[in-house]
Amino acid sequence: MLVAKNGQGQLVYAWQSKPGRAYYCPECGQPLRLCVGTQKAAYFAHRRRSSCQLDQGESSQHLTGKHQMWQWANDHGWRPALEVYLPRIQQRPDLLLSAGPEKVAMEFQCSPLSFERLCQRNAGYQQLGLGFIWYLGPRYRHKLRAVKRAQFVQNYFGQPAIFLWDLNHCRPIYSRVAMTTAASSRLMIKQTYHLCYYPRAQVNLRQRVYQAGHLLNCCPLQAHCHAPTPFLMKESDFSWRINVLLWLEKMPLHYEWTQDKWWASIQRQTRWQSCPCLSTDSRRHFQTWQLQEFTQELLATYILGRNRSGYYLKQQPVWFENVSDKLNAITRHGE
Repeated sequence: MLVAKNGQGQLVYAWQSKPGRAYYCPECGQPLRLCVGTQKAAYFAHRRRSSCQLDQGESSQHLTGKHQMWQWANDHGWRPALEVYLPRIQQRPDLLLSAGPEKVAMEFQCSPLSFERLCQRNAGYQQLGLGFIWYLGPRYRHKLRAVKRAQFVQNYFGQPAIFLWDLNHCRPIYSRVAMTTAASSRLMIKQTYHLCYYPRAQVNLRQRVYQAGHLLNCCPLQAHCHAPTPFLMKESDFSWRINVLLWLEKMPLHYEWTQDKWWASIQRQTRWQSCPCLSTDSRRHFQTWQLQEFTQELLATYILGRNRSGYYLKQQPVWFENVSDKLNAITRHGE
């Protein structure tokens, strides 16, 4: 821990304290020792093994990161306080910031954290009306799979991003998460060859498509997309697009939707990730963007048309007879 009480009952920080003086745990009141070394940031530890919740042991990365974050937040005038206990929810954020009337919990996550525990902690902060920010440590920098990306994605000035903390340069890094866009002709060709050469990939999706009377290799061009870092949905963007196109295929030609019914219908085709570090408004904003982007593609390729009330099915999605026909269509598409 980085905070203790001195002999006068005042809270002090480890890096500002001197060895040989009396320090006590702010949680249980037991004596603490000040640990100062060359390999690890200064910290306090219980003299004896204790059941105190603060006697958990912290990695050098976590201690160093918390100290750096405190200094960074203090330099910005956010009045950071370390390891403040919140008795109502029985949680202790790494830092608690006071930016004007707003208070924000700031966490530095170095160790693994389950989805359930993350949701629980965020729900606690929301219960107190606190904002929350999660910065991730080095272990997350190169091992962030789609599920973890959905778990920790946050809103950075209207863009989805992963918040990282750079221990080497004592500063935050905001790694933006690209949203899905339409595929270029070159990418369509590459993805089509991939579907042909790896027939065992996406077996469940292939079976679903086959039951509808098609081959996945010969899917409509609108199914292809550039999705470098998907995070919004529980399935791949490609799989989701295929499902929407199969649904549209069942609709009669010139079928009409009001705008509200269209958005409700396409929402029913979508299984969203929870994204617990996004506010409700941010999550809706990114979800709406995803649906609008694909709707615009369907309009641009004449699958959908517009009318006064909303949209109508202008033509059925085109499933190709063979891969050769599809490749020819991609070539014409790129001209």
